[in-house]
Amino acid sequence: MSKKNIIIISLIVIVVIGLAIAVLLMDDSFFDEPEVISFDQDIVIDDTSVPEVIVEPEVIINLTPIEVTVTTVANNFAERFASYSSDSGFLNLEEVKLLSTNLLKVKLNEMIEDSEGSDEFYGISSKVLKTDINALDEENGNANIIITLQREETIGSEISVIYQDLELNLVEAGNSWLVNDFEWLE
Repeated sequence: MSKKNIIIISLIVIVVIGLAIAVLLMDDSFFDEPEVISFDQDIVIDDTSVPEVIVEPEVIINLTPIEVTVTTVANNFAERFASYSSDSGFLNLEEVKLLSTNLLKVKLNEMIEDSEGSDEFYGISSKVLKTDINALDEENGNANIIITLQREETIGSEISVIYQDLELNLVEAGNSWLVNDFEWLE
């Protein structure tokens, strides 16, 4: 064996021995179970410093399967329809066409055609806060829904929050419900 090979093997042996020593000397507390701290005394909180929290009971509303379907379609339509970004054009209106009757699709196409572009950024994102079924006629396949939306509007660099109601008229089309018309309420 050459002198060079002996030096390399010696260095490898020294490194391995050094690592073995380091592992043996390592603090074993790293591998121990976590320490459980227990208190021998009860903890007492001064009642006068803690504000009273009043929790309103949650109202549970049982909806029929048709009511669930109608509100789901209405909520999905409202959030997409009422959200817009000048960066994405009228993608929101294109998306809601899947939830719209042919009559409403014509109205949506007219909205797109009549729109004017702007050089300044404009965006509005909407979130459904409340959904009210105003009327539901299962026999004739009609529903009237009022959606309350929280809308965050951005014009340039200014942001504002507004609350707005959207009235939707839905009709049953085969096995699904579609939005037939809408109206912004004041």
